Amino acid sequence: MQPQSSKAVPSELGAGVGARECSDLRRVLTDFLMSTRSIERTVIFRRSFGLSAVDGPLPSGRYAVITEEEPLEGLSFPAWQRVRTLLFLPANSTPGKAREVVPIDPNELEAVLAADGLESP
Repeated sequence: MQPQSSKAVPSELGAGVGARECSDLRRVLTDFLMSTRSIERTVIFRRSFGLSAVDGPLPSGRYAVITEEEPLEGLSFPAWQRVRTLLFLPANSTPGKAREVVPIDPNELEAVLAADGLESP
């Protein structure tokens, strides 16, 4: 007689696999579903601007920014840590040129946004 696992395995996850494989599958699924979150926002620049992650100036306009965060574990309350921030560059009209997404420093982005808002028109 084989020892029984103390954890119940849902039948849809356990069908055709051993307890160890099911446990690994559950962990992978949980990590995938709960490992990160994304926060999307739109920023507006009134003037052209520059960022160290991009060669040359960028035109004024609306830009999508996505911040990816992961949970901090071991705390008695939910907390998230920023993993990366991505800036979606405007589409280039050159044939065959794909839309670019670049990782940026979020502190630099906030500084450039603040400077853009402080300048007089």
